[in-house]
Amino acid sequence: MEVGKGEMKHKKKKWKKWLGKKKCQPDEEISVNESRGTAQLANAVMPPCEPVRVDERDLPAETAVIYQSELDYISRCILDYPNIETGGQLFGFWSAAGTPVVVYAIGPGARANHERTFFNQDIGYLTSLGRILVDKYGLQHMGEWHSHHRLGLAHPSGHDASTMVNSIRQGNLGRFLLCIGNCNGSSSVLNAFTFTQSAGYDYRHAAWRVVDVESPFRTAISADAEVRRIVLDPLTPSPNHGKLFLAGGRECFVTPDYSEDYWLKDRANNLVLKKMMDDLSASFGPCAVQKDDEQRVHLSVRRGQEFRFVFPQRFPYVPPLVLVDGVAAEVPPDTWVFSGDIAAAFAQFSTHVLADAVKTEGEPAI
Repeated sequence: MEVGKGEMKHKKKKWKKWLGKKKCQPDEEISVNESRGTAQLANAVMPPCEPVRVDERDLPAETAVIYQSELDYISRCILDYPNIETGGQLFGFWSAAGTPVVVYAIGPGARANHERTFFNQDIGYLTSLGRILVDKYGLQHMGEWHSHHRLGLAHPSGHDASTMVNSIRQGNLGRFLLCIGNCNGSSSVLNAFTFTQSAGYDYRHAAWRVVDVESPFRTAISADAEVRRIVLDPLTPSPNHGKLFLAGGRECFVTPDYSEDYWLKDRANNLVLKKMMDDLSASFGPCAVQKDDEQRVHLSVRRGQEFRFVFPQRFPYVPPLVLVDGVAAEVPPDTWVFSGDIAAAFAQFSTHVLADAVKTEGEPAI
């Protein structure tokens, strides 16, 4: 999931920086990533505490616990926005063994920004509701969730992973939970990924252990008049779940509505797309992904201009189309060399295009 226009913007705002200090510093400025407005705002809704002590042997949890009511709530939120991204925050606690336990989930606020390739939470909504959940109910802001809607990207993008790793390190959070949602228009799936400070980018796809009852916190919080004045519930009346990655089970993803012969109809190629995004981000900066009305997937990066790679119906047997600031660019036919490894072929192709592309006045020349 990417920030608007492929660029991550940082602003300075005054928040109480509570984590990592023995005493509050009420007016200390911290960096708030408004494009994400989630993990880095854990500092804004956590109570005063001693610095987190991170065991160097600490590994991301293999399982994550969630109440059925919270899975249902998130499913309804995702189904509210089947064609654009949405998201929210997760509240609960960590077990002594480092397992995340989600007891209450929230969705987007009224001023949240939903786009095809990114989601910005309503920071005021998160802060107001988060303080009640922390101060009154003793919960921790211990995770976030967002959807990749119909794109079928069930794993974190490279930018998602970078945001988590940097947020954990900068906030000395120790660990954080990221959940990625997908939908096919009628049902949703939520996958959990656990991050720790010591493991860095070696996050883990955690299997769900679902507590098949309503969370007692949701029961109590739903009756709270102060919360009812703030909280926004999803409009979709009922959840509809696809198959989950359950403890003792297997990985299951929602299949997006690609045509039968499109390369991403093969679920294994969704991981190939993720690698392509990660490689592109690592070499050329934040990478945005979207799907157009013809069900073709696009990847784009900015190098002064926007470079967009469009994967046509017959890809990878034909090369990606290249647009520079929306103008079709001519790429020598021999630039695309595919011998079975899609990710490797695209890495070579995109490196050639982005390293050598020059846009002249009027028409691009590559």
